[in-house]
Amino acid sequence: MEKLINFLKEKITTKKATELIEKGSTFCRELLKNLESKGILEWHGTSVNDCRTEYYTLNF
Repeated sequence: MEKLINFLKEKITTKKATELIEKGSTFCRELLKNLESKGILEWHGTSVNDCRTEYYTLNF
């Protein structure tokens, strides 16, 4: 988790989260969405159906 927190100082994708915490993409996608719903992360993307362009940043 510490690696993920350090990386969140910049933008993070589901793919990068899976590499950092060595968990599956479904787990990481749900984790990032959960953090967004709590107001910790901000979602950026053109469409909820287009996973290629979405990423998250810390919500300051």
